[in-house]
Amino acid sequence: MPPAIQALRVALVLVFLIAGFVIQSQYRSRGQAEAAIEIGNAEIQAVQRQLIDAQSDIDPIKNQINEIKSKRQGSGGDYELVTAGFINWPVALTALLEIKAEGLTFTSLTTPGEGKVKLSGEATGERTISQLPAKFNAIPNILDFQGIQWNLTREVPTFIAEFTVPPEVTTP
Repeated sequence: MPPAIQALRVALVLVFLIAGFVIQSQYRSRGQAEAAIEIGNAEIQAVQRQLIDAQSDIDPIKNQINEIKSKRQGSGGDYELVTAGFINWPVALTALLEIKAEGLTFTSLTTPGEGKVKLSGEATGERTISQLPAKFNAIPNILDFQGIQWNLTREVPTFIAEFTVPPEVTTP
């Protein structure tokens, strides 16, 4: 066999060996990459499970934060009501609570927000029931009387009177 053919055979064998080595190396690298991807996917799934578990801890905390924010905003509204227009609250409350009538008792005073004031009480006198709205209207420029709701079904009639704080009310 001539040396050229033999060299060609050797060259072909070398080409096939190199090609086989390259192909084998690629399969090995591909296998390693696939294994790394599987490990990465397993780690991602583990982290996702941890996030789901942590979310169940985070949700109640978020709800508490939102409740606190809501309360703070409500308190801010109450603060605004109390300080709005520099209302002279001692004068306003004194004028309201100094109303005298037969059998009249005030039981509570609340500020539900939005510039509103609610006064609750009881009135046993017939004349008090008819005269109380006029007495509330007689407090000009301090509180605007909006109306009164009576509960006459009770043994002692009760009422809730509503007022708004006029924006122009200021400290004298």
